[in-house]
Amino acid sequence: MSDPNSRRNKYLDALKEDWRFSFILIACLALTFTTSFVVFQRDRSEINSRFLNDVNEIERAILDRMEHYAIAIVHTRAFFQYGEKPTRDDFRKFFSAMMVQNTYPGIQGIGYAVRALPRKIPSLEADLRRSGFLSFRLRLNFHNVCRDRLLQEARR
Repeated sequence: MSDPNSRRNKYLDALKEDWRFSFILIACLALTFTTSFVVFQRDRSEINSRFLNDVNEIERAILDRMEHYAIAIVHTRAFFQYGEKPTRDDFRKFFSAMMVQNTYPGIQGIGYAVRALPRKIPSLEADLRRSGFLSFRLRLNFHNVCRDRLLQEARR
């Protein structure tokens, strides 16, 4: 039976004598490392450029959408500044002409609100009940009521 150490020594002696095997091994390892590094760098730069392209596209879409919303605000402001006091029907026509659901999908809702002065509340409630809102009742904001009472007390 042969000694395992002697077999290993013969193998090492053969490698020492024939340096070409070592050179080929080192060259293959270097080629593998270089190829892996180049592929990694190329993939990383591809992923980075794709990411930056997506970010720019999203930024452009957000800015475009914000511009549309700014235009909607300008149109609404112009609607209320055109001279006469707009009615609820005027606002409904304006709102439907803007096609808000199609053009501005981020807007959850737009409404028309009448400014309710305390002395005109009873007539406003009566008008809205006549127009079909039978159970309409205007509730004053608690903080405004408290503030108004404090102001009345301070004036005395």
